[in-house]
Amino acid sequence: QYGLIAIFLGGFTPIPYKIIAITSGYAKFNFIYFVLLSFLSRGLRFLVIGYIVYQFGDYGIKFIKKNKSIIFLIIPVLIVVLY
Repeated sequence: QYGLIAIFLGGFTPIPYKIIAITSGYAKFNFIYFVLLSFLSRGLRFLVIGYIVYQFGDYGIKFIKKNKSIIFLIIPVLIVVLY
């Protein structure tokens, strides 16, 4: 029932994505939806990282290394709250 949201949010969280992929396969989640949601969520995650590095350069890289877990826990929480 919440597979779409779980896969989308799993792409942002610091949880290893292999766990999300294996669980989706075990639950027999629709492969096409899985691929599309993975592409979207992982793409957005790396877009956020790229934007921070582009805007702030070396400081952005240091910031991401220091706060990556916090950043990518806040984004899913905001998505759930807004949903």
